[in-house]
Amino acid sequence: MTTAAIRVNLHERSYHIVVTSDDFAGLGPFARQRCRGTLAFLVADEHVQSHADAAARTLGVIGFRVGKAILRPGEQQKTLGSASLLYNYLADLQADRQTVVVAVGGGVIGALAGFVAAT
Repeated sequence: MTTAAIRVNLHERSYHIVVTSDDFAGLGPFARQRCRGTLAFLVADEHVQSHADAAARTLGVIGFRVGKAILRPGEQQKTLGSASLLYNYLADLQADRQTVVVAVGGGVIGALAGFVAAT
């Protein structure tokens, strides 16, 4: 397992960015420790769907209600249309500011999930 942590220092709004590999069991406790919400929303592409399923299981065990969006892979997903699709999923799930958004994978999925979470 490889883990890297970065703390973004913004005084009372500080937060951590943690990148890890092969540690699905640690995801649930990590998210619960940092998130008061009850909803976790996972974003992944078809290439890593099995990893998204494993992440969803560990988040569910720790008490999160889990929503998941599996997108087609590729750069063509990095669009406002894809962001709109994710916004619609979040609205259907009644997401709020306490919802944790989890990108399973990197690159396009990380950028898209981060954009949606930030907006």
